[in-house]
Amino acid sequence: MHISIDVIEDALLVAGLEASWTTGAAAYEAAGALSGYNLRLGNTVVVDAVNWASPR
Repeated sequence: MHISIDVIEDALLVAGLEASWTTGAAAYEAAGALSGYNLRLGNTVVVDAVNWASPR
C-alpha cells in the first residue's frame, strides 16, 4: 500500500479545513493511523512524506 501525505492533506483542504500547520499535522497523523492499520493486516506499507526544513 502506498500512502501519500500530500493526497491526505489535499483531501482535508477540499473538505474545508484551512491550510495550516495543524492541517499538515493532521495529515501525518492520518497517514500514521492508516499505516499502522495496514501493517497489522499484514500489508506492506510505503509512506510518501516530505517534511521541509530550512537549511541551517
